Amino acid sequence: MKDLYIIGIDPSGYYKGKTSTIGVALTKWDFNPKTTTLMNGKRLKQVEFWQLKINSQKDVYQAMDYIHDNFLLLIREIPNSFVVIEDYIDYGYGHTKYQSNPVSEVIGNLKYLCERINITVKMQIAAQAKSAFTNERLKSDVWGFKPFLDLQSYETRHAIDAFRHAALFANTYVKKIFKENKDLKVLNLGISD
Repeated sequence: MKDLYIIGIDPSGYYKGKTSTIGVALTKWDFNPKTTTLMNGKRLKQVEFWQLKINSQKDVYQAMDYIHDNFLLLIREIPNSFVVIEDYIDYGYGHTKYQSNPVSEVIGNLKYLCERINITVKMQIAAQAKSAFTNERLKSDVWGFKPFLDLQSYETRHAIDAFRHAALFANTYVKKIFKENKDLKVLNLGISD
């Protein structure tokens, strides 16, 4: 039996005068490609949530150091480990034409840190994870997040969103393994790659 480690990250950047939050979910899944048909709460062996508050550009750099030292270095030597980052689309609302985007800068830093120590990074659009792992689905008995979701606040939602990305990738990854191994039954999870 193998473990599958996935770090989900819901990034945010520093916007002058506003507090932002980077949500991180470290997940460890029970994964055996010969027996696993679905990743769910019963296969989730461990999940830890972090909220990193950003009040200045200096906080962004400290958050990057914290993520590197406490998460990335932890999984870099472990086979079947991934980082999944919520991608960001800047529609330009409220920005000037040439203004840099703080969230894009955070994503770039995270991708660089992972690349530097050879960790696979996958990007996902927010809507993918939020539609596949709704609050109702996470509150179900299969996942057991009802107490946490009932207490969630504006700040803790980033950690939950980070988990949604990790869970979506876990399901997508398992589906891909099943498709590649013709001896195994393929389970259509209704989740697109």
